[in-house]
This record gives sequence, C-alpha cells and structure tokens, in this order.
Amino acid sequence: MVIGNFENLVYRHYAEQQMCEYIGDYSDTECLQSLDYLFAGQNERPQLADVLNREKVDGVIYISTQAHGTSIVNRPMIFNTVRWPSGFSTMIGYGGPVAV
Repeated sequence: MVIGNFENLVYRHYAEQQMCEYIGDYSDTECLQSLDYLFAGQNERPQLADVLNREKVDGVIYISTQAHGTSIVNRPMIFNTVRWPSGFSTMIGYGGPVAV
C-alpha cells in the first residue's frame, strides 16, 4: 500500500498513482492506493490497521514532503540578440531570480 502524506488531495492522488504505476511497471506486485481506502483528515491509524489486515498487505510505502517550501534561486542571465535586415536589433533576456 502506498500512503501519500499531503494536505492537497490532488497531490496525494498523483503521488500514490505514480508510485503504484512505477511498481506495476517493474514487478507483478499489486499496489493499493491509500486514498481508495482511507478518507483524508481523519485519524487513520485504526482504519489503516483494519485495511492492512483485511487486504493482507505485506508492506507500506509512506511518501512525505519533509523539506518543502518556496525559495528563490538566481538563474544566470542569458541574452539573445536578433538582428533585422533594416539595421535594428532586438535583445531578449532570460533568467534572474526565480521562485522554486
């Protein structure tokens, strides 16, 4: 069973789906997504134990985002110059501070 610890249900569903897809591509293991069995925002421990016993789950993969947040990085500035036949030029720059 794959358990995604995300407040955003879209991210949780996507993470669990991608992990189960990856597991299915490289093994014949049946992968269960916790979102199909557990409701978000509830105390999941008693329910999780019940699901693991009922479905005879052999292992759990727990996905969490411990080091997440927003930071600013400076990408190097790159300039492209386009010269026109009339003698004019256009300069376009890319880079600088970017939030990641």
